Amino acid sequence: MKMKRFFLTTLLVSLFFFVCGLGWAGETFVVMGTSEKGDDCTRPTLEMAVKDGLRRAVEEAVRDMITPRAMEQQHETLAEGVYNKAESFVSSYKILEKRHLPTGYQALLEVVVDTKGIKKSLVLLGVLVSRVERLPLRKVKLVVAGIKNYRVYRIVEEVLKEETAVQTFVLSEIEPTKFTWGLVMKGEAGRLADKLLHQDFGGLRVKVVKLTSEELEVELSTRGPSE
Repeated sequence: MKMKRFFLTTLLVSLFFFVCGLGWAGETFVVMGTSEKGDDCTRPTLEMAVKDGLRRAVEEAVRDMITPRAMEQQHETLAEGVYNKAESFVSSYKILEKRHLPTGYQALLEVVVDTKGIKKSLVLLGVLVSRVERLPLRKVKLVVAGIKNYRVYRIVEEVLKEETAVQTFVLSEIEPTKFTWGLVMKGEAGRLADKLLHQDFGGLRVKVVKLTSEELEVELSTRGPSE
């Protein structure tokens, strides 16, 4: 009797987690959050930079769901109903890099966003429409420093070939250990940054030095003994 009860309990618990898993959908975004001194912020903190990064991640998730025109027209509605509640749509996040700037703080984050929750909110707000146009193509400059052999160079090129967001790429500049590519891609450069951060470069440490909508700079370096 106890054995039957044990198996029944195990089955119910398994079904619970299975059903919960079906109801949750998440997507990972790599974003750069900042907090700098200005008229609206006299005492910037690292926490403010993190909060800014979480908001940016949620904004990127929304950008993948509705058209640019809808985002522009419904900006106030989105700000009040989604962006200002960004933390409620974040399943988890990790600080990849943090920097103390002369005017504040900067934090590179890897954020897992509850995309299903955002979709539900967009439907309730009445702004989720069918995507009738493709993601806009953008030109992005990719700089990778620390390439000291052909094998590592080939790994970078393979990542660019496999990344579906990258439509075309061409090597535009070569310096000692630093290579620059010109990319034409869909969406944000943060997706490519995430791919490079999780790519195996033969034990090399990967660091995102710069991440904007137009430029991604990555640095490869040898790991220290304690890493």
